[in-house]
Amino acid sequence: MTTTESEPIPSRTRYERPAHPRSRGRSRVLLAGVSRRRDDLLGLNAPTIGERATGPAYVFAVLAALFYPLHQLLTRGELLLSGSMWAEMGTNYYATTQDPSLLQRLFATDAGYIPLPQRLIAFAGGTLGLPAETVPYLYTGSALVLAAVLIATVCLPVFRPVLASDGMRFVLAITLMIVPDYETRTFINFTYFAVVPAVALTALAAVQRDREVPAWAWVLPLFMLSKPGVLAVLPAMVLVAVVSRPRFRWITVVSVVAGLVQAVQLALSTSSGASLLQASDQSGLSKLVTALKYTLGFVGRLVLGPGTTLSTYPWMFAGLAVVVLSVGAALYLRSRATPLVFIGLSLVLFTMLVNGFTFSAAFTRDMALLSYPAFDRRFVVAVIGALFVVAGLVAMVVESPRTVALAQRIPRLHPARVSSMVGTAVLAIWLFLAGWTDYAAMINRPFGVPVGNVSQWQQMSPVLSSAEPVVCVPLDPFSWVYGRNCEVLTERVIPFYYAWTASDRADDGSGLELPVPREVRDAELASVGVMVRPTAGTSIVSGRAVVTDGAGRETVLSGEAELPADGGLLQFVASPTPLVDGARSLRLEFDEPVEVAALDGHDTDTTIVLWMGQPGSGE
Repeated sequence: MTTTESEPIPSRTRYERPAHPRSRGRSRVLLAGVSRRRDDLLGLNAPTIGERATGPAYVFAVLAALFYPLHQLLTRGELLLSGSMWAEMGTNYYATTQDPSLLQRLFATDAGYIPLPQRLIAFAGGTLGLPAETVPYLYTGSALVLAAVLIATVCLPVFRPVLASDGMRFVLAITLMIVPDYETRTFINFTYFAVVPAVALTALAAVQRDREVPAWAWVLPLFMLSKPGVLAVLPAMVLVAVVSRPRFRWITVVSVVAGLVQAVQLALSTSSGASLLQASDQSGLSKLVTALKYTLGFVGRLVLGPGTTLSTYPWMFAGLAVVVLSVGAALYLRSRATPLVFIGLSLVLFTMLVNGFTFSAAFTRDMALLSYPAFDRRFVVAVIGALFVVAGLVAMVVESPRTVALAQRIPRLHPARVSSMVGTAVLAIWLFLAGWTDYAAMINRPFGVPVGNVSQWQQMSPVLSSAEPVVCVPLDPFSWVYGRNCEVLTERVIPFYYAWTASDRADDGSGLELPVPREVRDAELASVGVMVRPTAGTSIVSGRAVVTDGAGRETVLSGEAELPADGGLLQFVASPTPLVDGARSLRLEFDEPVEVAALDGHDTDTTIVLWMGQPGSGE
């Protein structure tokens, strides 16, 4: 045989994996079995409510997107339109835009995690060269618009295969918009709301066998690099990806990679002491048990609602009852809404696991936080999960194949319309009876000092734009300061408990002598701020702060501001900014009758002062 003739190559020289096709076949069989089980459990082979026009769903989505900013303007309008800066909006996000490093401007951490969406918005503002006075409007406006869009997505008709009722999805969206507290809504924290479309898309991927999730779902990986709480949805995404269509599977892969990047960054920040991880004497097993107890407790408390008052173990038993009821309903009703319930429960679980291991000094074995009166940003993902649980349970009952089959036996009955009306009514009644409407009214009440009416960003923006080397800008809430070579000189504490105290009169105004704390004596004082409330029916308050150093030299700082009737911060500054080394006394002189905030209403020496300057160089 010549070399030109065709001859089979001996099998031993080939690179073969004979077991691979067989193992691949077993995987396909296993996956097919899982898919069949999924189809049976979710009732995907049963008849559903027929196709309907999509117009009403889009109308609800637009109304929800408009409702959120309108609601915020009605309840927080004065604060939102004041151009104030909130905490890290100034000290971290605006400050980072001044960094010469592009890498820092995009990927600098905040409390140990990477907040990429916020960084991109801040980067855009810095790149456009927006003046300092417009930056708060960019940050706050972006948070308002994006939060509204994120939550309103649940109203889109694409989610009808999971929750068919447009009315129920609209009520759910409105509830998700009114129950978070103000801090959760800020530019710093608005990305928590990315959990809403993440839950809806994951549930949709679980029930759609022949259609991909919408292409806009590719935004999900971006939000995995935001608040660590958003990562609570990842376990559910991974489980659903096993039986989902390819697009969601790839979205999940990219999301997991982004989540791992975030986790690594959190670990690095923890090792360097730059994260919020709290030290605790609890063992890992103890933290796990505590987190599981909190999970049951918060499931019970959130489903029963803030209007219900129980002790720890009744709440835990209520939570266990909800879990058992969810399992029973899933097995009996075989509903497409089932994923909403279990994804919601997983959000509560993983939120409590994160809190139990991160804030372990607060989430302790005594379960004290289970009775915490408000649900702040530590709980917001669990709240979102619980609301999806209830909406899912209602939908399981009114939209299950059993209910649809029963409704179709009744002549002249439109199953889709009736189930939507009943489901919407039941969900709305639960929100009212469980106390969520009262809670929303309470959590959205206007607030003043020391949380609001403190920021001096608009007043100090001309100085921020100047070449002044030392700039001190108080921010909301009290004790937060954006500084250029300036910082808070005393312990940063928000004084929630205080009393308005009339200051002593001096000539035609009023004035008082105040002691100087030791930390300020040993520093260089640049500016002071005092919480003041007008008493003479005028909103314009002016005055002077006379600072005396150890050598008897006096430095006069002046202040003037238009303050609301319930009070605000009056900052005393000078130009150029002085640095008083070793201040020994402070005398405040007001040109109008005012009251000052003091820790003890009978002792003006306890007047609350925001001391700002440069530490460590006093006598």
